[in-house]
This record gives sequence, C-alpha cells and structure tokens, in this order.
Amino acid sequence: MPTGLVPAVLMLAVIALTIGGFALRRRGERQRSTLMFVAAAVFLGNVLIQTWP
Repeated sequence: MPTGLVPAVLMLAVIALTIGGFALRRRGERQRSTLMFVAAAVFLGNVLIQTWP
C-alpha cells in the first residue's frame, strides 16, 4: 500500500464530514452535526500524527 494513500483518504473524509456537518447544521440537527465535526477533528488529528516528521 502506498505511504500517502491513507492520509489522502482521511483528508477526503475530513472534507466530506465537514461539509456534511454544515449541511446538517443548516437543517437544524445540532447533535448529529456536532458528532460529524468531532469525527472530522479526530480524523484530522490522525492525519497530523501519521504525517508528523
């Protein structure tokens, strides 16, 4: 498996979760949108840990 594949897929997931969180927030679903933002933050943290020199 290529080294940069996992962080790239995780970053796509972060973008998708963030967009989905804003979409749910506009519809008034605060709890689900907050959970999506938390998941995006966890994924972003994983990317930062994996790519830290």
